[in-house]
Amino acid sequence: MKKKRSSRRKNTNLLKIAEAGVIASIMTQNMAGTSLRNFITNENPRDGVTFMELIRGSPGVQGMKGGLGGTPAMSMGANWDTLWQNTKTNAVPLMVGVIGTPIVFKFGKKFARPVLTPVRGLLKGSGVTV
Repeated sequence: MKKKRSSRRKNTNLLKIAEAGVIASIMTQNMAGTSLRNFITNENPRDGVTFMELIRGSPGVQGMKGGLGGTPAMSMGANWDTLWQNTKTNAVPLMVGVIGTPIVFKFGKKFARPVLTPVRGLLKGSGVTV
């Protein structure tokens, strides 16, 4: 009869979350031309391409006297074209950032080990790791 495996609770690694956030920020900055926060929340739609614009297309631009003014609304295709153009233009910094960030985090963990060891001890048993 086989022994039943005991399931272990999965831990949340804060450094891996931070690394993923940095990579996502690099990607949105180089591809969409905006910050990660603006890409997700659409706080300032005129500052690059946001996630909602990729899904629905751009809203019309408000004129000075109200109503839809000067420029027509961008289509979804134009937003994707802008994203593609930004990706081609910023290909080198994008690749350096996406490839270099995990390397920096790997070496950073080695150099920060004296600081991280006591933090790991404090977080032990909480389900969060560093």
